[in-house]
Amino acid sequence: MAAPGGVGAPSRDRGGVRAAEGSRVGITFFEFVVLAAQLAALLVVVRFYGIESERGYVHATPILFVGFAVHAWLPLAWRLPFFVVLTAALVVVLLGPVNGAILILLALGIVGLCHLPAPMWARVAAILALGGALAAIHLGRAATDWSAVVIPVLGSIFMFRLMLYLYDLATHRSPATVAQRLGYFFLVPNPFFPLFPVVDYATYLRSYYARDAVDIYQKGMSWILRG
Repeated sequence: MAAPGGVGAPSRDRGGVRAAEGSRVGITFFEFVVLAAQLAALLVVVRFYGIESERGYVHATPILFVGFAVHAWLPLAWRLPFFVVLTAALVVVLLGPVNGAILILLALGIVGLCHLPAPMWARVAAILALGGALAAIHLGRAATDWSAVVIPVLGSIFMFRLMLYLYDLATHRSPATVAQRLGYFFLVPNPFFPLFPVVDYATYLRSYYARDAVDIYQKGMSWILRG
């Protein structure tokens, strides 16, 4: 039994998302059971020791497990949209409905500014103006209940990735779907790990299912184990 889009699936699935030629984008039921058992054990350890509990990691563990279980069996074209929705759900759960909605709207607004029908300098100026306004709010120039919670996470999402994304747009290097563009910013660990490594946009697109799915999932388990 194999996941949709499993062995022998074409490299291009519906929705314009491309996997590497010859890579196996599905997993067998046995592989799923092995991976799910590993993830369950890791998340039990996270809950037992309260790892990053102040950032909400402990509370996110059930969502992460269910998210993996669903994602592993989705057709390839649905996986990135689901990934984005899963991250948005984590934002709402961890930050609360109001703060989560504010962060999502601001994030979508920033991505929207990147795609304004205007010269690149005008788009950069608009983003800088919004960033300046958010910085002023965060420094207490305007009374808000959400800035201390929302802006640090928003900053961790866009601080470095936004520069790489704008450069790619300016040079027209990497065509991508809407799900791929949003997925670059809405990465699942970001809501509870604001200190986040820089992710290169071109590499992010190029390495999507560049290997068999089971190997990718297994590497993810290793990363979680190492923290």
